[in-house]
Amino acid sequence: KLTQIADNVPKVYEAGQKSENDRFWDSVQDNGKRTSYQFAFAWWNYEYIRPKYKVAPTAGHMGQMFNNNKSLKKIEAEYFDFSKVPVAAYASNGLYYTFQFCYELEEIEAELPGDFLSGTFHSCSKLHTIAKIKVKETTTFTANPFYECTALEEIRFEGVIGNSLDIHWSTKLSMLSLVSIVNALSKTVSGQSITLPTTARQTYDDATYAGRWDELVAEYPNWSFKYS
Repeated sequence: KLTQIADNVPKVYEAGQKSENDRFWDSVQDNGKRTSYQFAFAWWNYEYIRPKYKVAPTAGHMGQMFNNNKSLKKIEAEYFDFSKVPVAAYASNGLYYTFQFCYELEEIEAELPGDFLSGTFHSCSKLHTIAKIKVKETTTFTANPFYECTALEEIRFEGVIGNSLDIHWSTKLSMLSLVSIVNALSKTVSGQSITLPTTARQTYDDATYAGRWDELVAEYPNWSFKYS
């Protein structure tokens, strides 16, 4: 009997853990019916957020959703789906300081909507990968959304960049990341600038051939290319 009791203790413990986990997420996510996640995980202290129901906002917006989550390491696509976030009706409906001060964040696996970026990844100094940001020609980039993103290597843009963007802090951007950024630039807008790290030309030429970067840039005479 003592052996049987000892064998059952872990099972009882696991069942209790699952019950408490279910109770917690049912409360946080309104039993899976929650549709707006503004501030939802701000100031949490979790390395990984793995909710019971997939987080798929269909109302409200993502403003400050993970702001000041100082332990968060990864946004996993298995748990987050941002594809149904409504088009921004006003500025703060977009990626408004969504990941600001997430100092430990390393990877965003889930694709992000890009109607509006403001301070989005501010101070994410360990962030090395952003799977995809879907932008529009009207997307604006304010409050330095990539400020101090010094570890960023991989980022992909889908859509068209039509407004000035500064990403010069990211000196480790790969050749493919640089291609994604430049190839997304609108060929019709005017008076806009793209600010890249001083390493951009060398990184690109090393992966292709000497002078290739200048050839690529020349395809976008309507943009002012700056380096910092």
